[in-house]
Amino acid sequence: MQFKFTWIICIFANCLLIYLTQLVNHSLGAIALPLFTLGLTLIFPVLYLPYLQGLIATLITALFFDSTEAISSFGYSYYILGIAFTTVYCVYHHFKLYSPLHTILLIQFTNLSLLITYHLILNFENGFNPHFFHKLFQVVIASKIILLLISTWFLNLQATLFHTFSFHHPSTKKQPHSPK
Repeated sequence: MQFKFTWIICIFANCLLIYLTQLVNHSLGAIALPLFTLGLTLIFPVLYLPYLQGLIATLITALFFDSTEAISSFGYSYYILGIAFTTVYCVYHHFKLYSPLHTILLIQFTNLSLLITYHLILNFENGFNPHFFHKLFQVVIASKIILLLISTWFLNLQATLFHTFSFHHPSTKKQPHSPK
């Protein structure tokens, strides 16, 4: 297997998305409505990178997310995103979900499962909050709307970065990378 450094571009774009999401969350702090877009950082490595490179990009992104967010103890994201990446990678390539509609649904489902996981961890670490489900519902709706708006932009940004740095452009592939 030829080891290319395409995963560095994924890490850069994922860190950019996390930073932009944090800026928006800081602006929305007055109305206490955080957005959660971490599920989007898993999809491009699943679609266009081999398993090991995608896993490396996801785990480094998880460390960056852990170091910038105070959601839980340092290291939770490393394991959660590693398990989520492996699961999504296996499901995606097993069922051959190669259409753009499947990609959007996969982004939404991945983000929802990560959001529920992080909210459960946060809720159990800080004691039970009686408004947990109400807050979770608000964050889910806001995050889903934002993901519908930015998911194609973000995937195109990563594809443009691949093309700019003369790596294999993902849109020229007939289908995403499949495991051997």
